[in-house]
Order: sequence, then C-alpha cells, then structure tokens
Amino acid sequence: EHTQSNVDLAFLACLLGKDGFEGDWCNWCDSYNTSWQDPDNGYNLWTIETLKQQAQLNVTENRTGTNRMGVKKVLPFFNIPVENVIFSVLHAQMGVGNKILNYLLDEAERKVENTPAEMVALRNDLVRAETKLAEAVEYKNRWEKDDNGGKRLASLEGKLTRRKANLERPNLSADQIDRIEGEIHGFKDEIEELNLTQLNIRDTVEVKKDARKEASKQLNEFTKKWKKYLFWN
Repeated sequence: EHTQSNVDLAFLACLLGKDGFEGDWCNWCDSYNTSWQDPDNGYNLWTIETLKQQAQLNVTENRTGTNRMGVKKVLPFFNIPVENVIFSVLHAQMGVGNKILNYLLDEAERKVENTPAEMVALRNDLVRAETKLAEAVEYKNRWEKDDNGGKRLASLEGKLTRRKANLERPNLSADQIDRIEGEIHGFKDEIEELNLTQLNIRDTVEVKKDARKEASKQLNEFTKKWKKYLFWN
C-alpha cells in the first residue's frame, strides 16, 4: 500500500508498458505532449488497472497510432499505483537548467563578446537543425523497433516469402491455393503501406541531415569572415 517508485522517466515508462513513448506521452495521465502546455486541457490520470485495460484494448482491437494512448500491447511490470510514483526531479532540473544556461550564453554573447546578431542567429539555426535531426533519427529508430512498424514489416516479408514457397508445393487443392493467394495479397498491401512509411521516415532523416549540413556550412563561412574582420580591425 505504501510502496513507492523513484526511477527516471524512460525506465518508468518501461515499467508501465509505455517504453518508447516517454517523450510524447505523459507517464501519469493520458495527455499527449502537444496538450501539456494548455491549462484548460482535460486529462485522465492513469492507474495500474486503466493501463492494463488500455493494453488489452490495444491487443484485442489491434489499435495503432494515437489510439494506443501511449501504451504498448504489454501489461505493466509492477503493481505500484501510478500516484505513488515520485516525479523525476532530475529530468525537470535538466530541462530548466538547459534553458537557464542558454539564456546565460545568449547574454554573454550579446553583452560581453559583442557577437554579431547574424552569427548568433546562425548558431541558433544550427542548434535547431541538430535538434530536428536528432528527433528524426530517434523517431526512425523507434519506428524500426516498434511492433507495428519495422518489426511488423520484417515479419510480413518473412510470411510473404513462406507463402510464396507454399504455392510451389505439389498437390494443392483449389481452396488451399485461393487461401494462400488471398494471404499473399493481404501481406503485399500491408507491406507496401509500411514500405512507404519507412521510405518517408528515411527521407525525412536525409532532409534533416542536409539542413544540418547547410546550417553548419553557413555558420563556418560567416565565422571565417568575422575572424578576418577582427584581425584587420
């Protein structure tokens, strides 16, 4: 009854059957990250029982995307009430601390180093490009390991290969051939959809890589010009 848990957000998400979703979904309620900043947003606090119910719904109804409410198709690994989970202060402090540090650096550049506004803007562009690239790569890696993403694609491709091999077996009845061909058709449709998703995800990563490369190039070029200006003045 009085058992409590104090672990980081990623490990907590794993224990709750929500691993991989901690960056998008709250561990304590069913809110998505886009609604966290809205004070008027309604939310429902999770309990171990409602997490179990959601996991069961995800399995029985084969739910995908946001319909899963940030819950995988596995039951929580412990029975500690969610309300007894201590908030990870370290993660919160890291978030606030990074903002304070960034503000300090901005002020130092503006008032101490007298850094040109264009250079500050270019540095910020590079940071944003690197952040977006990291997010795209993280999403790609998460999708490839997801039961409804990369793992599903690999499984379907294996099933398709086996069904095609089954069609080559001798003495198949007409019903057996129809059934196997129907399965093959279904596999191909889903594989095509997943391949398209995978292609889009990989293309997004490449676009972010190009954007990061261009931002770095522009900053380096301006930095060289600025150093040359300082040297001669």
